[in-house]
Amino acid sequence: MSAIAAGLAVARAARLARCLAAYDDEASGAGRRVTAWLEQRLRGLAARAGRPPGPDADVFRGLHEVRALVGDLSPCPASRPIKRFLEEVLGGPLDGALLAPSWRGAGWGYLLLDREEKLGVLYFDGADAGNPLMWPLLVRACLALRQALAGEFVAPDAEAARLTGPALLAAAMAALLQSPADPAPAVMQEDLAGMRGELARRGTLARFLEPFEERLCQAGGWAESTGVPAGEGPGAAASFGPEDLRVAEALLPRLGEGILIAARRAPQATPSGDDIYGRLRTVEEVPNTPAQIVNAGWLYYTQELLPRLPSLAFDQAVAEVAAFDALISKSLLVASVHRYFTGGEPACRAHS
Repeated sequence: MSAIAAGLAVARAARLARCLAAYDDEASGAGRRVTAWLEQRLRGLAARAGRPPGPDADVFRGLHEVRALVGDLSPCPASRPIKRFLEEVLGGPLDGALLAPSWRGAGWGYLLLDREEKLGVLYFDGADAGNPLMWPLLVRACLALRQALAGEFVAPDAEAARLTGPALLAAAMAALLQSPADPAPAVMQEDLAGMRGELARRGTLARFLEPFEERLCQAGGWAESTGVPAGEGPGAAASFGPEDLRVAEALLPRLGEGILIAARRAPQATPSGDDIYGRLRTVEEVPNTPAQIVNAGWLYYTQELLPRLPSLAFDQAVAEVAAFDALISKSLLVASVHRYFTGGEPACRAHS
């Protein structure tokens, strides 16, 4: 786990450095001196994370403190890609839920504004606005907000795990590591148990969860789940199942080559004779779902990128994290456009 924790710390520092750079482009005088000081702080924390035996709580606490300062300087991040991701996974519009960045506290959650008007706010960590691997946490927050608006208070962990697969549990563990001293964490240990229980029930416990499970066992093991198994009634958005996990695994080599994972070759029967349309169908591609893409991303992230980051120079780590985030974000966008042209707007919104 120490290698993964070190990689997460360096990746966190790299994303905060990118947020600082967005402000530094317009700053002058004292503003640039402040951003330079914060960047040096990030470089120091990243260097500490890469030294044996790996990052301690002070490193993540330091990154947490810098994050709050960066939020005071950084421009508001774009939320449209996050909104599109949520609507596709949940199978419909958000309706009354405003997306807003959070730079203090846990960063992933919701605020109920008005039950009668069905209004609320979904908060996302501003430093991870461009990191789709963490967006499954907003699926969970949106489900919780909908339950609160309806006057229901059932843990949304199983339902969120049904929709997004093991990426949710990995994101939750990463969020806990990144906010070590937060008095109100985005996810409690019993919530993790609810997610894991649903994944086990569906046979979608991915291998990229192994280092996170090791960390949780060291902290006292899995708490007893208070959630209930997620159902799949009429009209429910599509589940992430074992076949989706196999698709995610198959996408790993393409990520290693820096290739978009928006689509995959559709399985087709061998055409007979001179059937030109049958031959064309053999090269047809189908768009991957948002959940398939982010789970493939977590696989590459934990198996390839995070273990490598601590050994890189900080500027190179910033560039590699930026390239990875862009690759996953572009894959989600291209897959969404692909769905629109092959199935129309309803298919574009659904987790097809």
